[in-house]
Amino acid sequence: MLAALVLFFVIAIGRRDPLRAVVAVVAWSALFEVVYQAVGIVGFHWAAGNWVWETAALAGWLIFAGVLGVWPDWRLIPVFVVLMALWIAAGYHYNVAGQTAPINIRDEVLNEASKTALALAYLVGALRNQVGHRRGVRGLAQPANPE
Repeated sequence: MLAALVLFFVIAIGRRDPLRAVVAVVAWSALFEVVYQAVGIVGFHWAAGNWVWETAALAGWLIFAGVLGVWPDWRLIPVFVVLMALWIAAGYHYNVAGQTAPINIRDEVLNEASKTALALAYLVGALRNQVGHRRGVRGLAQPANPE
């Protein structure tokens, strides 16, 4: 929740674009959930039905984010991948409300760290200088005056 609020407010204020901020938050959480479910299916034999439904439901937000030029910064994606790999290697446990087992601190830290790394990648990607990157309507460069 904190990562979502930081992501939203920093982008909304930094870029003066609340739409971009909302799309970045939803795209971040969508991409994390799609990856999270895919890892569960491939590595831990979860049912594929949830992933198919979630991916179909969230794909539009990921596409909309791409159209607006909101992509995670590629330089931070390896941090996310390493943290996810550590979580997978540790057993990919997660805590849920009402569980009878004690809270697994190590895996919760890996879960939150991987989510936060992806949020940071989206934050940097949404704030980065758009020179040389796909630009939205407001970011179109003006041609130089040859005179």
